[in-house]
Amino acid sequence: MMESTGFHKWTKNILNELDINPKIVVCAKKAGFVSASSILGASQNELEEKLGLSSFHIKNFTDAVISHVLPKKISAWDMSQTGERDLKHITSGCQNLDSFLGGGLPVRGITEVTGQSGSGKTQVALQLSLCAQLPPAAGGLGKGVAYICTESQFPTARLQQMVKHFKVKHSQGPASYTDGIFVHHIPEMDSLVDCVRYQLPSLLSQRPIGLVVLDSVASPFRAEESSMENKNLLYILGYRLHQLAAAYNIAILAINQMLGNKIFKTQVLTDTIPQCRSSSSPL
Repeated sequence: MMESTGFHKWTKNILNELDINPKIVVCAKKAGFVSASSILGASQNELEEKLGLSSFHIKNFTDAVISHVLPKKISAWDMSQTGERDLKHITSGCQNLDSFLGGGLPVRGITEVTGQSGSGKTQVALQLSLCAQLPPAAGGLGKGVAYICTESQFPTARLQQMVKHFKVKHSQGPASYTDGIFVHHIPEMDSLVDCVRYQLPSLLSQRPIGLVVLDSVASPFRAEESSMENKNLLYILGYRLHQLAAAYNIAILAINQMLGNKIFKTQVLTDTIPQCRSSSSPL
């Protein structure tokens, strides 16, 4: 469970602590949106409707809330102060892969897994989603997983098959692995960015989450990958994910798709903060 002080930060009334237009504060109080959890847990459309404010005012409102509850900035220097001996990892369940990754999936920054369709990227993500729920003594974190799907519906049947075999090998895990995986299907890029900016922080504040999976990061952006607006959204996505990784001490796994010999260019995602790219080798 999260420390009580951290949880209180998300549930207390923060309106008087925000440097925003007083009109927004009045409307938010009247509508009952006073905590970071309630504000970021709502969609932009819901906030516009219930507060009776424009999209411009709502964006200012949510940006102010995010800046208030998350770190203002994260530098490569700050991350380097976490010694390798103190860095946690999530086992992949494969000794060779753990060795290649330096002990498993690092609980720091964003790790990107790339490969062609059918190469096993989602399989790796599902395996890590189960391993993350193992107790620390078994190579896990003893925490749940937030799994964001963009390519297609979540592979529930495949997960059930994996759970059946996983329980035989790991009897010390949770009673129900599926209850510890929170799935959200988001096919549009705007909805994906909104989810990472608003809904995901709310979930992390209320649930003991140790791993966030984004499968895949490229899909919502692929149709118009040359668009400057889309590139800016990708920067926002990467920065918010890095903020959340540092604020909640979680691992983030981003799946990327190869089309032929080409990898969708998401370097801005893992290079938003230098030296955060855990692995750029295709799996």
